[in-house]
Amino acid sequence: MNKVNHVDAVFGGKQVRFAIERADIEAFERLAGVPAFALLQKLANGTWSVGDLKIVLNFASMPDSRRHFLRKAAKIGLLSPALMVPPGLVTDVDKVLNTAAPAPFAVLAMKVLEAALFGLPEDQATFDEKAAEPEPDTEEAA
Repeated sequence: MNKVNHVDAVFGGKQVRFAIERADIEAFERLAGVPAFALLQKLANGTWSVGDLKIVLNFASMPDSRRHFLRKAAKIGLLSPALMVPPGLVTDVDKVLNTAAPAPFAVLAMKVLEAALFGLPEDQATFDEKAAEPEPDTEEAA
């Protein structure tokens, strides 16, 4: 089966491709302040924060030209979190995670990191925020 390094998602009601190219992993790790695999483990064991989700999803959804710039900045040691999301800028990722229940998006962030580090089978490289929402409790209290 063909493996891919991206996840195609319905996010904020829009179709978005989240990807961290293998050449960008070093820049991502410098911005995150933690190895990508350690962050994947943090997400998997449930000790993540909303900030962790924002780091993964903001990086993975930025334009290729921006990631290319960050890759170059990482190579010469001029990387800071403000380069990823300038202060005061509210991204689409921030808007969604500031208004929706964030826990379902931990699955998306895990898939993004898994795709970057290992590759994901193409048929598993999808995410739909509606399908990830918890089922409403329809039972009435007794």
